[in-house]
Amino acid sequence: MIVLGIETSTEVGSVALIKDKVVLGEITLNQPRNHSAQLIPAIGALLSLLGVDLEDLEGISVGLGPGSFTGLRVGLSTAKGLALALGKPLVGIPSPDALARNFPVEGLLCILMDAKRGLLYMGLYRDGERIGPLRAVSPLGALEALRGKKVTLVGDGVRLYPEVFEDVPGFRIYPPLVHPSAAAVALLGEERLRHGQPDDLSGLTPLYLRPPDAELKEEKRGDP
Repeated sequence: MIVLGIETSTEVGSVALIKDKVVLGEITLNQPRNHSAQLIPAIGALLSLLGVDLEDLEGISVGLGPGSFTGLRVGLSTAKGLALALGKPLVGIPSPDALARNFPVEGLLCILMDAKRGLLYMGLYRDGERIGPLRAVSPLGALEALRGKKVTLVGDGVRLYPEVFEDVPGFRIYPPLVHPSAAAVALLGEERLRHGQPDDLSGLTPLYLRPPDAELKEEKRGDP
């Protein structure tokens, strides 16, 4: 099964192509706020390099976030447009799940991604499976939720708040910057497609765990 993966939840966007659980290729672009201009050309370049036509795709998998509101809209609208035009099934994957896929550690894993505004997107995983819902928390809220546990911490949120998470007994921190990858999004999407679990094209929406910055500004402007 040939699946195209699209991940634009962070400033580091990527596209990937997999076939039968094997990553054929991936293009990563670290160009903040420029996904709208680069995504389609990156997909075209990847397919051309690998000698694959759009019609050869058997499914499309896209990262749903949480993350950059603009990036998520660009990624999902592109994925939906391709799925609709090609008549291919579409799967949405929570971006922290994709990041966790790259760290098959034993025991408890915590993904902490920058949510801006002093918040973190947090997901807990055990043996590759997510435990409970994703949520937006403060750094100290994350610390309290994890205190006393033996846990591996992964994500740019850890780097942002070293004073909170470093030197805490039981915490193991994976170094530096890591981001969800389109390859992991595609691999997780392929698993769902093989089980006959595509998403409804019209009902699929980005995973927002907090209001967009524009809405927060409007609320603040309207305060008495």
